[in-house]
Formats: sequence, structure tokens, C-alpha cells
Amino acid sequence: MRVTQATEELQRAEQLDAAHRAPYEYFYALEHLKKARSEAAEADFADAAALAEVAYRYAERAIQISERVEPAPTAPRAPEGP
Repeated sequence: MRVTQATEELQRAEQLDAAHRAPYEYFYALEHLKKARSEAAEADFADAAALAEVAYRYAERAIQISERVEPAPTAPRAPEGP
């Protein structure tokens, strides 16, 4: 698994508002992707690939959940004035 594939999958999750609809999966993927990039920058490609794989899998889960979860309704506004 490459970092670019995980990045693309996470971007898809972002488009579906996964940060709100599937926060655990989204942020787990995001943090693993950050660490994968860090490891790749240090030329530790085996660890980077493993972390990118986890990021990709959790981004996929975030997408699946986000597609099923309805957005939270907005709270009704309080009437203005007396």
C-alpha cells in the first residue's frame, strides 16, 4: 500500500464529512497517514507501507460509515425578541 493511495482514500472520506460521521475511523486513518509520511521521509519504507495500509483500511471504513449515516439535524433556532 502506498501513501498516495491512502491519501486519496482519506480525501474521499473528507468529502463525505467523515470527521463528523465516522470520527474514530477518520482520525485513526489520518494519524496513521501522518506517521506513514513521516516514516517515508526517514526512508523507513517498510513501516511507511504498513502504516499507509492501516490508514487506507480505516479511511475505507470511514467512507462506508459516512455513506450510511445521515447528517445530524441542526437545532431549531430560538425565537428572537420578546
